[in-house]
Amino acid sequence: MGNLRHPIAMFIMAILVVIGIGVGVLAATMPPSGPTYSLKVLVADVNVLYKSYGSSPPYVDFRLVPSRPVPLSEAAAARKAITVCNEGRGTQVIAAGLVTGVVNAGSPRSVAWAIFMDPPGKHIAPSAEPVPKPEVLNWYAGFVSVQYGQEVFCTFGRAANLPSLPLLGSAS
Repeated sequence: MGNLRHPIAMFIMAILVVIGIGVGVLAATMPPSGPTYSLKVLVADVNVLYKSYGSSPPYVDFRLVPSRPVPLSEAAAARKAITVCNEGRGTQVIAAGLVTGVVNAGSPRSVAWAIFMDPPGKHIAPSAEPVPKPEVLNWYAGFVSVQYGQEVFCTFGRAANLPSLPLLGSAS
């Protein structure tokens, strides 16, 4: 009886390994379940929002720059943006990259991390007055200077060409 258990155990282990490999391959080839966000589209939407305000020169004019070594890591910039922009515990980063054009960071050529976030809650735009149908936001961003990590420009908006953000939790 002792010999019978060993071949059965080996057979079961082999089946489990095959199933595990199959699940791993399936998981690696499945597309992500949530919406995907393009950093290029998100940055362009921020520019459109601020150009619509009609300031001259524009307050911001962001341009993507190729990734390169900078004094502040992406992870540190994300933590700073989530904290300073007060997005709350459970906030997820949906896109990040380097940009120029943050006028309040010293010069238009200053480099900053563009951190786009999905905070918990219902994503309702703030309003001084109650509104019957509040605007639902679909982008939140923090632009963190790579030279001066204390400088963070926080903003948010809605763009027709972006999907809605998933609801990560209830608003408190």
